[in-house]
Amino acid sequence: MSVKVWREVVKIQRNFLWGWLSNRRRICWVKWTDICRPKREGGLGIRDLRVMNTSLLAKWRWNLLMEGDEVWRRVVVVKYGDDVVGNACLDVEDFRYGASVWWRDICRLDGGQEAVVRDMGRWENGVWRWGLLWRRDFFVWEEFFVQQLLNVISQKNLTEVDDSWGWSPAIEDEFLVKSLYVFLETTLSNHVQRTDLESFAFRYIWKSGVPSKASALVWQLLLERIPTRDNLCYRGVIRHEEVSGTL
Repeated sequence: MSVKVWREVVKIQRNFLWGWLSNRRRICWVKWTDICRPKREGGLGIRDLRVMNTSLLAKWRWNLLMEGDEVWRRVVVVKYGDDVVGNACLDVEDFRYGASVWWRDICRLDGGQEAVVRDMGRWENGVWRWGLLWRRDFFVWEEFFVQQLLNVISQKNLTEVDDSWGWSPAIEDEFLVKSLYVFLETTLSNHVQRTDLESFAFRYIWKSGVPSKASALVWQLLLERIPTRDNLCYRGVIRHEEVSGTL
């Protein structure tokens, strides 16, 4: 999914949420990234389209790694070659001519890299030591993400047995789109730490049985995103001189 398409779809979602079917422009009181958070963190639990798109593409990528004789797999083999099935590294540059947008997006999941684990470290007295190779030095803002990557891969215990494909986030090594979405959302998002009382309140307001408009008002009130004079002044709706009270 291109950035342009993603922005347009999010715009439609945001306008529907805040503007309903009215042609009048409404204020978006809560950031879309916060809306996509789980309900226990104060969001609405709406799926992040970019993460969901990656999860769905990864499902196709996983199927290409598995054995099978489905019709779609035979079509892919005819169009892109026998080596795409079971290949751990697909390079989009190899399919630049005549490749569909769907196939290009699948290839980009591999990042265009052909490195394997055995080239990214060494064995020392039966213990695997990572030695990742990078093209350049990191910027300061990139060091946090590098450390996140190292924390993730350091939790995996490598052995010298023959490799086989498995999906660790799932209980039975079966790839599930939901399991990947939860994993990516947990890894990439900056989660908000809520107290037990706050988490209970954010979850309960949607199960209380009151009209949805009342639940939405309480939700905005808990987030301090209601049209008070201070909030309206902050968003430039009214002038600072007009702010003389709380409401």
